[in-house]
Amino acid sequence: MIPINDWVGNFTEICGMSPNIFTNADTGTLVYWNPDTQQPSSSMAITTGLSASLINAPGLEPVLQAQDGSFIGVGGDSTQSLMGAFDTSGNVRWTVAGDYYPQIATADGGVIAIEGGAGVMTFDQNGNATGQMGSLPTYSWLGYQYQGDPLTKVRANPIDFGLSFAAFFDQAGPPANKAAVKLVQSKMFLPAEINTTAQVNTDFYNLIRKNIASTQIALDLLVKDKATEFAFNTALDTTNMVVNYIGHGLVFVGQPGASGLCFAPSSKTCLVPKTLYPGDLAGATEVDLQDGTKYVILENGFAPKAKIVIVAACEIDANFIGQWHLKPGQALIVPVYSNPGEAAEIDLTKAAYEVQSMLLTLAQGLTVNAALAVGNQSAVSLNAAHRWQVIGSGNVTIR
Repeated sequence: MIPINDWVGNFTEICGMSPNIFTNADTGTLVYWNPDTQQPSSSMAITTGLSASLINAPGLEPVLQAQDGSFIGVGGDSTQSLMGAFDTSGNVRWTVAGDYYPQIATADGGVIAIEGGAGVMTFDQNGNATGQMGSLPTYSWLGYQYQGDPLTKVRANPIDFGLSFAAFFDQAGPPANKAAVKLVQSKMFLPAEINTTAQVNTDFYNLIRKNIASTQIALDLLVKDKATEFAFNTALDTTNMVVNYIGHGLVFVGQPGASGLCFAPSSKTCLVPKTLYPGDLAGATEVDLQDGTKYVILENGFAPKAKIVIVAACEIDANFIGQWHLKPGQALIVPVYSNPGEAAEIDLTKAAYEVQSMLLTLAQGLTVNAALAVGNQSAVSLNAAHRWQVIGSGNVTIR
């Protein structure tokens, strides 16, 4: 039992406290209550361990916790409803008048809210309205969208979820059991089989699903025709994401190094940075070949939002790395080959196990540098002819 506060009044007991205990990241809880008229109108406390500290009540009841640890809640009186944000000291950051109810905290510090039980509005980190959505789908643990009754899978605009223990309200998103966990997603793209032996592939797929718990990382293993360039681009555009690509780099005849990444054997679509395409594009954004292969030209290369991207492919060189435009707080992990001038090749089977070991390390909340060390240890134990390097920040974590 954690004592919060003592109240002295004219009655033998105080009724109507109705405390709301809300998660406060992984440090404790935020306790909110709205007592009866004999006591102050509302108050809050932060618990840490076995202690509690009273904080100034902002007049907002917490509904979500944002990525930076602040809270998004609702309040108001008989004349006006409010939605707003406040920090762990009770300081109000912003409020907006209206019948809004928070549903999802987004990675940019904003929020998606239902308006009057009907429309859906988006707000930025300062409470400014930024747009509307027709409806809010139900999101699975892996980020897929569903609507209707019975639920039907739909392709809606992806939402860049915030990374907090309370980024979702009720059934607006995973997990279905309402457990307070951080939803970190990871997409693993394997457009080609990692081994010519079917059993080896099956064993790897089963092993990686078994080893990585969904409460650590919501891993979505996309194999062959499910490993599409659309899904890859969507993953790259999601902030709290670890994107893994294990496949063959696109190499043009007569041009050294990888020039792009290819997806889904049935569609044979490859993403190619413009400066690495060897032919004359004449302003084209796509190049279609007679064999059905399609090159999607990236005018400015890769510009991911994802915190961590791992690319396990052959022929990765400085020119290809230069096409990844990272911001502070992002990391790209790529191979270093034993003979880069002769055979810059990578064994996909070994690489798959090494990537898995790095993903498991990241799932523990450790840094990219720590994951890199584990991946290289795995490469040594597998006698692989490559090692791993990090481009960008090695101090990035995903939890």
